[in-house]
Amino acid sequence: MKTFASSSDILLFVLILGLLIVVFLGHILAPLLAGLVFAFVLESIVGFLQKRCRFPRFLAVALVYSLFIALFILAVFGLLPILWQQFSQVVNDFPTMLAGFHDYLLTLPKLYPSFFSDSSVHDLIQTTTIKAEKVTQLGQLIVSISVASLPSVISWLVYLFLVPLVVLFMLKDKEKLIGFAQRYMPNNRSLVDRVSHEMQLQLGNYIKGKALEIIIVGVITYLGFLIFHLNYAPLLAFIVGLSVVIPYIGMIIVTVPVVLVGLMQFGPSPEFLYMILVYLAIQTLDGNLLVPVLFSEAVNLHPLAIIAAVLFFGGIWGFWGLFFAIPLATLVKAVINAWSRREGH
Repeated sequence: MKTFASSSDILLFVLILGLLIVVFLGHILAPLLAGLVFAFVLESIVGFLQKRCRFPRFLAVALVYSLFIALFILAVFGLLPILWQQFSQVVNDFPTMLAGFHDYLLTLPKLYPSFFSDSSVHDLIQTTTIKAEKVTQLGQLIVSISVASLPSVISWLVYLFLVPLVVLFMLKDKEKLIGFAQRYMPNNRSLVDRVSHEMQLQLGNYIKGKALEIIIVGVITYLGFLIFHLNYAPLLAFIVGLSVVIPYIGMIIVTVPVVLVGLMQFGPSPEFLYMILVYLAIQTLDGNLLVPVLFSEAVNLHPLAIIAAVLFFGGIWGFWGLFFAIPLATLVKAVINAWSRREGH
């Protein structure tokens, strides 16, 4: 069948269609998108077993998927209950922590009279009290909703069933799915193929590298917090690990609860200082050693472009914009590169 649309028209149509699907159907297709991300990570392990170990694809997929299911079950029934218990404990302990923080603030005018006055400290206490009441109400609301809302529980159970199923089909039927998609694409799709090829290379490397970074940073941070017996260490280490998904801004945001919990537990003591130094050392090693090693071949974006992507997509799409800022920036870069090569011809 002949097609009269140009390659650039087809690329524009695919981009608009993809954007509409994500914006209007993203919440419905969440299990599919999550399964796609996991399949990206696992496919590299399957490919390694096929090429280096000479495994048949069926056997490689069976081994990798079995390992994925084991880790998935461990996370759902082992890690999530611990994190939830820690979160509930934080909500319950928050008023006591806030009172301790206020007691510390009241000592500041005596310790640093040049910088703090009684009136400024009282104003700060009043402001933090108002904000804290909202945070406490929100935390209690989340706990009550999660316990009492049966539809929410059912939705999560459906997701927990669908995501592993989607991963299995994407790994097992990879060639069939690619062939099916290509069968319904127009013949004149050279630009789409270029963008798709570049996205597969860069996005695949990014997802694999980011998954490793989350695990490494989370585990090392947990061990560091464990040395100091920091309260809520599993929960704090988990959010520190997840914070690497949002470059630069994530680290700034997650540092606030780490500092506050440490200050409430240790006060302005040498132990608090040592804990913060260990935390900052981990963040420094992540940015200057781990990231260059993991992403040497992936997502060649300037830091300013990354910050701009985080601010832009976060501003128009909220949390998910922050989460997918780097992949979306990579897509924009791939489209620009493909378009410039087209113009060069």
